[in-house]
Amino acid sequence: MTDLASLPAKIEAEGLDRFPSVIGDARRPLPYALVVAQRDEAWNTFFRDERGLVEEQSVRTYADENAACEDFLALLRSEIRIKKLRQEILARDAMVARTLADLRTQVDARGLGHLNAVIGDATTGKPFALVLARRDEVWSTYFLDERGLVEEQSIRTYDDVEAAAADLLRLLGNLARIEEIDAELAARRQAQRPQ
Repeated sequence: MTDLASLPAKIEAEGLDRFPSVIGDARRPLPYALVVAQRDEAWNTFFRDERGLVEEQSVRTYADENAACEDFLALLRSEIRIKKLRQEILARDAMVARTLADLRTQVDARGLGHLNAVIGDATTGKPFALVLARRDEVWSTYFLDERGLVEEQSIRTYDDVEAAAADLLRLLGNLARIEEIDAELAARRQAQRPQ
């Protein structure tokens, strides 16, 4: 059973104190805080905005203190998970290539350099290539066919080079996985052939 008195110890034990919270004081205007308190003779949890005001759409009402405190802990856990995911996304985005030279380095570092990719050359006619280039003033990725011509249905456009680079890395990862699957299938077929 969880009540207001036991919340601080549980919050500390679970490492939930990284998210601003207010326990038992519905009037304390701490910005971005999650609050659990009795208001208007009802138990509530709610979030405060950047000015410390109650976000009315976040107000939840409970029959008793225990239910409010249990949900408060669940909400804190969720907020910590969301915060962690945001940090992981930011860290991943920081790794996205900022220039075409960075992109080539990342392609090689990920073991994708053997794939038929062309970076930055919109005039290439390399058959079966995956291309990232600036075409018609827009960053694009696209595939070239067996004659080295653009497969129009494969064109994807992006607002900036970072978005294009991120998608190129994703596409190259997919191509590498297809190669792995093809190799596995070939090995299985070879193993099934009579000796």
